[in-house]
Amino acid sequence: MAKTIKTDVIIVGAGPTGLSLACQLIRYGVDFVIVEKNEGVTPFSKALAVHARTLEIYEQLDLAKQAVGVARLPAKYVCLKRERLLANSICRILARA
Repeated sequence: MAKTIKTDVIIVGAGPTGLSLACQLIRYGVDFVIVEKNEGVTPFSKALAVHARTLEIYEQLDLAKQAVGVARLPAKYVCLKRERLLANSICRILARA
């Protein structure tokens, strides 16, 4: 028999957007459930960049300084869509003396 869950919000996806939304809902005392199709944590990046607005929201959660502190630039990235290569690039950072 199926179990019924009563909640205010259903979040579909436990990626960066879904988890950020969950953090905000916790702040305001909103009940929610997260539904994720994957069984575990992926070894692949879910965000190559963080936009300014995202950092503003992280600041509200007291996470901005920590996020910036552990940020790093990728040496290489590959973008796939349904196993088809969309982009492949090697990033070169020029250090200034």
